[in-house]
Amino acid sequence: MEKILRSYQGSEPYAFISYSHKDKGEVFPVIRAMQENGYNVWFDEGITPASEWDDHIANRILNAEFFIAMLSPNYLESTNCMDELEFARSKDKKRLMIYLKEATLPPGPEMRLSRQQAILKYRYPDISYFYDKLFHSNGIDICKSQSIRFYSGDAADNAFEIENGVLKKYHGDANAVVIPDGVTSIGDFAFQNCESLTAVKIADSVTSIGNFAFWGCGALASVYIPDGVTSIGDGAFQACDALTTIDLPESVMHLGRCAFNTNTRTSTPTPTSEPMNQAWIEPEHDEPAVPEPPCEPVSPITDFEIENGVLKKYLGKSETVVIPEGVVTSIGDSAFFNCKSLTSIYIPNSVTSIGDGVFWGCNSLKSIHIPDSVTSIGYRAFTCCNSLESIHIPDSVTSIGDGAFLRCKSLKAIHIPDSVTSIGSAFEYCESLTAIKIPDSVTSIWKSAFFGCKSLRSIHISDNVTSIEDHIFGQCESLTSIVIPDSVTSIGDYAFLGCKSLTSIVIPDSVISIGHEAFLNCKALTSIEIPDSVTSIGDEAFSGCNSLKLVKIPRNAIIGESAFPLDTEIIRVSTNLLGPRFATDGEPAFPEPPRELVSPITDFEIEDGVLKKYLGNSEIVVIPEGVVTSIGDEAFWECKSPTSIYIPNGVTSIGNSAFSDCTSLTSIHVPDSVISIGNSAFSRCESLESIYIPNSVTSIGDWAFVSCTSLISIHIPDSVTSIGNSTFLECDSLESIHIPDGVTSIEDNTFHRCHSLTSIHISDSVTKIGEEAFFGCYALSSIEIPASVEKIGKHAFPSNTAIRNKSSVAIPPISDFDIEHGTLKRYLGKSNSVVIPSSVTSIGDSAFAFCNTLTSIEIPDGVTCIGNSVFQFCESLTSIEIPDGVTRIGDKAFVCCESLTSIKIPNNVTSIGDKAFAWCEALTSIVIPDGVTCIENGAFESCKSLTSIVIPDGVTSIGKEAFESCKALTSIEIPDSVTSIEDSAFCGCKSLTSIVIPDGVTSIGHSAFTFCKGLTSIEIPDSITSIGDWAFWGCDSLKLVKIPRSAIIEESSFPYHTEIIRI
Repeated sequence: MEKILRSYQGSEPYAFISYSHKDKGEVFPVIRAMQENGYNVWFDEGITPASEWDDHIANRILNAEFFIAMLSPNYLESTNCMDELEFARSKDKKRLMIYLKEATLPPGPEMRLSRQQAILKYRYPDISYFYDKLFHSNGIDICKSQSIRFYSGDAADNAFEIENGVLKKYHGDANAVVIPDGVTSIGDFAFQNCESLTAVKIADSVTSIGNFAFWGCGALASVYIPDGVTSIGDGAFQACDALTTIDLPESVMHLGRCAFNTNTRTSTPTPTSEPMNQAWIEPEHDEPAVPEPPCEPVSPITDFEIENGVLKKYLGKSETVVIPEGVVTSIGDSAFFNCKSLTSIYIPNSVTSIGDGVFWGCNSLKSIHIPDSVTSIGYRAFTCCNSLESIHIPDSVTSIGDGAFLRCKSLKAIHIPDSVTSIGSAFEYCESLTAIKIPDSVTSIWKSAFFGCKSLRSIHISDNVTSIEDHIFGQCESLTSIVIPDSVTSIGDYAFLGCKSLTSIVIPDSVISIGHEAFLNCKALTSIEIPDSVTSIGDEAFSGCNSLKLVKIPRNAIIGESAFPLDTEIIRVSTNLLGPRFATDGEPAFPEPPRELVSPITDFEIEDGVLKKYLGNSEIVVIPEGVVTSIGDEAFWECKSPTSIYIPNGVTSIGNSAFSDCTSLTSIHVPDSVISIGNSAFSRCESLESIYIPNSVTSIGDWAFVSCTSLISIHIPDSVTSIGNSTFLECDSLESIHIPDGVTSIEDNTFHRCHSLTSIHISDSVTKIGEEAFFGCYALSSIEIPASVEKIGKHAFPSNTAIRNKSSVAIPPISDFDIEHGTLKRYLGKSNSVVIPSSVTSIGDSAFAFCNTLTSIEIPDGVTCIGNSVFQFCESLTSIEIPDGVTRIGDKAFVCCESLTSIKIPNNVTSIGDKAFAWCEALTSIVIPDGVTCIENGAFESCKSLTSIVIPDGVTSIGKEAFESCKALTSIEIPDSVTSIEDSAFCGCKSLTSIVIPDGVTSIGHSAFTFCKGLTSIEIPDSITSIGDWAFWGCDSLKLVKIPRSAIIEESSFPYHTEIIRI
């Protein structure tokens, strides 16, 4: 201390300290602080006032540049102190009043000195704020030592490296620096480790101070920050140990983490509510936050092996690493390989590249700062960094290498800048990544880039990408939709393999090829548009897309083996369109088709003028004129592709089932030459909305338009004399109809269950109305029966229809049950609750089908058989008791009874049919009786609420899809009697955690346990000889399986990561 508190004796400008010796305890710490901060200070060290006043005190005041009075009650009581003060005033010295304690100057001096600077030290409980005021007082800087070297912009042009207003680096060794005007930003690391630096004045033009700008300036004690500064970077003044106080202007809006040492105090509040050295402001955008830089000093140079600017190897063991600025230009291959302790790292601006495998295996790494100087990230640079959750890639990076972020399992967000042009297989198995935007600058994405990103829900692909490469989105299980840009010309093999949540996709007109297994097992895919540009679809491209029911494919496209599921309907389409016109009188009028649209003669099998079979697959069919005189039986049966058909003049008859099951047919032209329409001619043409029958037609056959569910209107001409049995059965949309005067008979079931029929006119020529002719037409509120009618069949009308009967025939009584020889053939009522008569011994097929208001039913004890589809789509049925006498439950008996919560199957039942309880979504549990030996195909498929089921010991096989999509099923015990588990038996049972397969089972079918995601263990016995394709695919929790050495395992039976042990 004695060495520090020496009065200045030199010739440079100094400050004179006037004080009372009684206040030494408070005055000397102030003098010490001033000297430590470079000020020349003269003070009385023990002069005797009487003898040395004139020689010393007066001369020192006269020669001083600045006079500081330490005011207190002691000072005011001292005559010498007051004389010093008055003498300094009389010589017009620059003065500063420091009030050590509250004190009041006498009236004379107070008046004369009131305009001088004053600091009320006693009002500052935190001494650092007082010193900040002192060192920024006007004029006091002139008393700083002239031996301190100052650099300004003019004095040392070579000291500052400035580029576009950014002070990139300071190269001088001055004690004090004045940053030149015109500098707008102090760059990262600009003054790092300038050990000689003690004072800095920042120019008013500066608005930002970069990260670590003054890091390690240990002697820096004074910094002036102007009002224009809005941002101070991370660690900007860390390790500045001499900087005890700083005046932080109110303009600062962003204060980086660890901007100052913990002992540094600010004279104004920091811009955040957090303590200054913990402050961290998240970015105000959706990009990942730049990772928090550490507060520790730059890592020692001895921790690094550096050669020609390349960081070859990290030798330290720290959790936090700050690479020194200026000495490292690139991070070499494997430099931090397997550094398990590393949690965060800060890379300086001098680094331009991150090599191959640099951070591979750093599984504790949580944050990293990549500077704007980096242009490339190498092969597997961050592979297996399992703790890394987010990363911000700067705009300088142009390429991301293969496997760069492979198996970064915690990575949730990443920002890819517009500068990147190429992405390698970079993000495989980033299981937490939910969304990503690929910028327009990217032109290529390599194979497997996002394979196994099972949380990825959405992705934006750049418009400049030309190819969707192999495996690129394989096993992205959460991906629901994707837009493929028009720039893409090919979709590679396995591109969307196993994207089980993908429901629809639009393939642009630019695509010409779809690779092998491109959409394999996209089970939720319900629709896809394949453009005319596609020329080839690879093997198994859409195999396993079981929800894909219909696909339209260009006529010339080559389709690979097993490209679609067996039950998917394939329609070949052409680009030519032909549609009907409508004449002004409402009669549809087809234009004469252009000659070039006439279908080629090779599309037809014609024999003696009869069109025996249509062989093509076009949407538009124009039958050639002059060669066909009749449309033969089943000529277009089950042709799913035609939407419009033109029948030429000259055709006289349309045969039985000629267009049956043409489900896409929306319009057809029937010429005036046709005189008869055969049985079932248009049955189940469910897209046909209207048809005009010409005046030449005289008869319409049985079942001709049955189940044309979209048919709203039909014109029956006066020429028709006969309408067949069940002609319009189940035409649900038919609203009105006029029966012409020539018709004499309305046959059985003619309009049965035409639920929308509200009006009908029966002509006076009709003599017979058949059984159930209008039954189920519940919208038909009234009907008039003409006097000509001589016979009316039973159940001809619904019970709610008001009948005005002008005939002499009595209307048969209406019963709710149609019973014949003990079999209930049909329930005809509308009640919510039904009691079946005791005379019934069996319930016939479809007896209660589609009774969607039925909630409960009582079956008599005498019933022994429940037929096929008996309660199909009884959507409101909640419970049912099956009597003990029942031995058989037919196929689809309870299918889609979605409100059925429980059912008791009696012990006498020995057979439960295919899909008997499929889609009973509310069914929670069921006990299968001991007499059942086989669980048939789809018996409990999609029973989504089923949690448990008891399978008896007598069952020997579990059929295909028996329990598929029973999502709530947690466990099941398979008895020893079972010998085979068929295809897809437990597919999609995602809650199933474990299962024991008994010793008697010899085969496990294709996809038997596919996507049982909760399955963690399974015991496979020695008896197993074969395990089918995809048997356990998607069982992501299954880590290890032991399998008999002799068992044959088909392709992709298990997930890639499952360990297979042969025993």
